[in-house]
Formats: sequence, structure tokens, C-alpha cells
Amino acid sequence: MDTGSAAVFVHKYLILSGLSGPDFFWIRMMNRISLALVFCTLFLATLNGQESGDAIRKYAGTTMGTVQWNVSIVPGSQSGTSDVPAGVQQVLDELNSTMSTWIPESEVSRFNDSASTEWFPVSRQTAIVVQRSLEISLATGGAFDITVKPLVELWNFGAGPGEFSLPEDVVIQKLLGQTGFQYLECRLDPPAIRKTRPEIQIDLSGVAKGYAVDLVREWIVAQGFDSWFVEVGGEVSVGGRKPDGSDWRVGIEKPLDDARTIEHVVALDGQCLATSGDYRNFAIVNGRRYSHTISPATGQPVEHALASVSVIANDCMTADALATAITVAGPDRVVAIAGLFAVEVLAMERMDNGRFREIRTDGFSRFLQESESTSTADSSSAAGVMLATVLIVGLAILGLAIGAIIANKPIKGSCGGLGNIAGASDCQMCKGTAEACPKTGKP
Repeated sequence: MDTGSAAVFVHKYLILSGLSGPDFFWIRMMNRISLALVFCTLFLATLNGQESGDAIRKYAGTTMGTVQWNVSIVPGSQSGTSDVPAGVQQVLDELNSTMSTWIPESEVSRFNDSASTEWFPVSRQTAIVVQRSLEISLATGGAFDITVKPLVELWNFGAGPGEFSLPEDVVIQKLLGQTGFQYLECRLDPPAIRKTRPEIQIDLSGVAKGYAVDLVREWIVAQGFDSWFVEVGGEVSVGGRKPDGSDWRVGIEKPLDDARTIEHVVALDGQCLATSGDYRNFAIVNGRRYSHTISPATGQPVEHALASVSVIANDCMTADALATAITVAGPDRVVAIAGLFAVEVLAMERMDNGRFREIRTDGFSRFLQESESTSTADSSSAAGVMLATVLIVGLAILGLAIGAIIANKPIKGSCGGLGNIAGASDCQMCKGTAEACPKTGKP
């Protein structure tokens, strides 16, 4: 209902209720105040719709094959006039062209194809990602290892039916001898990487999406925007606040195989969130569940019951890599690994009864918004305005009823209470002859 329709509705209701006569000045004043409140409420609702919808600009696209990216920004007085979707896509395309294992000409592909143990020049971005990966590998005792590419390919978790098969143990052991982060080196100046074993190959998919989020965030800040929401393949970075002053909120899914349900909502301001889990990509053979996450130590899918790991960190590259590392390390090392990097973690462990046990670091709870989900968080302001509107209209109706009781007159007839008040001077709803208002005799 728009403001004009609301005004007509309230006005007609006042007249039909018999409370527009001159003998009810204070009641009429109350009605006018109620009407004004309705106008204000509907006006605020209109502003709220514009602020929450129109003021946030949203863009989307794909990268790294079929990975989806989403960017939301709040334009400010200092923001530039850059073509946001084109700029974001360029950042992501450049990253993919250097780190993809699917592009034969990429730096990573050429490094993997090379049997040389000499330094291999790469872009600074590639060197930064490899360097951080090695740091996390060392700190976690190899739980995170970008050299497991041959093992990941051996355990083929393809999307199509019949693609998954159990490899032989002898093949697993052979490929284990071709992996190991300790056989990989990196330098930043000049940027280069090298392998000390010719067969070493790397796969940056466990960290590249997080780094992509960081690069997009840097580009957005460079354009002058100070409030943003960046998501690449489920990894997220946010900064600033939404137009209504509230935090950006991110949903964490409950790790269910056959449904999509939000288990928790976190409110972030300047932090990043990355989640790793086994509930979207897995296989079941002879009643046994095989996760797509491969343990660098055994060469096989991890066997513990961690179903989901969400990490909050200051940069998304670290959050992304640690989510994978903790997923590999298992429930007993969640808090210890988080403490090494001063990050907050929420892990969900699958129990035999079908429920989940949560493992949290002490600081994770301060980000939780338990009473809201992603859908209700976005619509809470509009819902509040609607509720206020209903309450105000209800109060106006209650006031009409009280007025009728005070007047001690029934509300009836096309002229309402006025038709029953001796000496009433007006009957605006009557359009006919005096017969239409037998009490007043007025048209």
C-alpha cells in the first residue's frame, strides 16, 4: 500500500467511524497524529528500501573455470568512477593466467612440466602465494602441502558418475615419493621458485581463491571505496559497513550432504572468512565415506570426522590455507593451529548419531550473530518497519474504538456515528438527499 492509498484508507475509516465531527476535537487530533505517524512510517519504509537495495551496488562473474565471484560495494564521496566488474574480472583473470593448472601456458603449469632444479622465475604474486604456503606447511607439520598434486589427481573426485575409483596402495606409495613441501623453495627478490627433486609439482587451488579475494579487495580499496563485500568461490572479505550502519554478515552452512541450511551467521568488519568441508565433494564406496581432502602424510583421504572448518583471519589467503590445513590435521589440533596464527576457528565434527560437535576458539563467539540468518539479516530492517506500521495502524483503530465508547454511540449506517448525534453539523459521506441521513436531515 502506498502513502496515498494509506491516507485515503485512514481518512475514510475516521469518517465511517463517526469521529470527524466538531464535538470530538481531541479525538480528531489523535486521529490526525495517527495518520501522520502512518505517513512517516511508510516514508521511512520507502527510504529503507532505497538504502538497503539501491545504495549497494552488486556485481558477479566467473573465474578459475566455473568459480563464481560476487562483489558488493557502497559508493562513497571519495569513490572513483572505475568500471568495477571489468576491473575485478581483470584482476582475477591475471591471477588465473599465472597460477592455473588447467592453462598450459601458466607459470605453475610450466614449472610443473619442467624437470629442472634451477631457480624458475615467476611473478611476484606467485612467489607470495608459494612463500606463504611453505610457511603454513612448516608450522602445521605438513598438514598443508601444495605439492600433493599427483595424489589429488590419483584420487579422482570427478563430478560425473563412475569417475571415482579406489587406487592401489602401491601406486599411492609411489606418488608419495614424488611429493613433499621440503623439496620446494621460494624467494621473493627476484621472485622465483625451485624444486630440489625434478618430479615435484604444485597445485595452488587450496590457497589461490583466498589470495584472489585479497587482490580484489586491494583493487577496490585503491579505487576509493571504503565499504565492500568480496566473495570468490565461498571465501569472503568485507570492510566498512552497509548503508544502514550495520555489519556485513556471512552465513556458515551446516555441513549436510543433501541440504543447504545456515547454521551460524558471523558479522565481520575488516576480516576474512574461509571455509573448508567434506560435505559437497565426497564419495561413498562399500559404505565408507571418502573425503576429497587428501592427507599429505598418507596419500589417502582424511579419515577423521571433521565435516567443516571456518577460519576468520585478517587476510583471506591465510584463512583459506588454514581451513584446509585444519581439515587435514583433524579435531585434536584445531585450537593449537589457530593459536599459531592468531586466527579464530569454528570446526564442526560429525558424530555417530548424525549430529555435530562444535569446536571453537575463544574469540570466535564474538563474531556470531546467533539470532539471525543471512536472509533475515538482510530483511530485518524492512520487517521492523512493517511491524511498526502494523502497530501504529492498530493503535489508530484502537483510538477510534475508544472514541466511539466515549461518545456512547453505536457505529453504524453509511454516515456512521454522525447519524446518531443530535445536532451534528456535517455528514460528508452522504451524497444523496436528506433521507440518506435521517438524524440530521442534511446531504
